[in-house]
Amino acid sequence: MEKFDRLFGEEQLMPRPAVDAHTDDGTLIIEVELPGVDIEKDVTIEAVDDVLKLEGKTEHDREAFHVAERRYGSFHRRIPLPDGVDPDTIEADYTAGVLTVRVPRPALEAPEPRKIPVKHD
Repeated sequence: MEKFDRLFGEEQLMPRPAVDAHTDDGTLIIEVELPGVDIEKDVTIEAVDDVLKLEGKTEHDREAFHVAERRYGSFHRRIPLPDGVDPDTIEADYTAGVLTVRVPRPALEAPEPRKIPVKHD
């Protein structure tokens, strides 16, 4: 949990999109609020080692707004991935301002039982 807490807790001063993460049928599902972004132009998603990296920017024309409560600017998030994830199996889609990343959790193989010989006189 320390790794998870450390990675989710960093970059507190940067604009940070809200992230929800849960599991469903062995798949880690990460949902990121990114309203109004050009997902292909403004956002990069990479699996590096055991971390999912999200980087990008959100922009608006400050002169056109009377009130702006959302945060704008560059952001990056680092989300820990389960051990043994194959980056080639990760899928992402963007619908209605929410980026959804699906990370299939690897099946854990139970080790073969090994009989331990006992030495005796």
